[in-house]
Amino acid sequence: MYYEKKSNKVSFLAIPSPSKPTLHLHNEIEILINMHQDAKTYVYINSKKYLLNYEDAIIIMPGQIHTTEPIHEGLFLLFTFPAEYIPRLCNFLQNKVPENPVFNLRETDTHHILYEFWTLHDKVCKMEQPHIASSLIIGYMNVILSQLCYKLKFTDISTDISICNRVIKHLSENYTENVTLTELSKKMNISPTAISKIFNSSTGITIPSFINWLRVSAAADMLTSTKDNITEISGKVGFGTIRNFNRSFLEIFGVTPSNYRELHK
Repeated sequence: MYYEKKSNKVSFLAIPSPSKPTLHLHNEIEILINMHQDAKTYVYINSKKYLLNYEDAIIIMPGQIHTTEPIHEGLFLLFTFPAEYIPRLCNFLQNKVPENPVFNLRETDTHHILYEFWTLHDKVCKMEQPHIASSLIIGYMNVILSQLCYKLKFTDISTDISICNRVIKHLSENYTENVTLTELSKKMNISPTAISKIFNSSTGITIPSFINWLRVSAAADMLTSTKDNITEISGKVGFGTIRNFNRSFLEIFGVTPSNYRELHK
């Protein structure tokens, strides 16, 4: 399981099949839509299995652990965006989850919105001004989410999930610092033992492992996008020693940082 820190917070993809990644989570809302009659995929959210048939879609909320298992290729639309970009619904979306995350486009009256967007997808993908493309995507997502909040049944997220999401948010914003369990305990006003137990049971990994994931993922981006040397990158992402960095990177990616850079030239 890994945390996906998105460099492009608003994105839209038209793909023949959802990829089959390991279990992962992120701070953005994700909507996956099946637009082809022959296409099918399973989606797993927090260990529950859902089937996506033609004109079905699924909404994945921030902090939910998920992955996909494609069955038949076709055409899928994938939107990701932060809840903060939907200001009027932000608080609702960060504190609620749908009882059933799968919805049918026609039953929720969202099909006409999606098909209208689909007629513009070429223009969106080719726009030279990313901020305009993002604004257009968010505009359509505002309308769709308003409709879903009206049509679907939502429940409050559990206290444990709320705590876990807060921890994830804090760590994703401060992973380069020396974050301690004591600091987290004071910030969340919860005992260190309780925070560790809640986080482990919600994500399946420990807090130190999650911090390493964040640091190594950021380092991998820097290895391919900058000319900084490996020691500099190690320090920038928060590792105290180059030895710990090399060991963590090898454990997560299966190759050393230098080999990773060479493979991604």
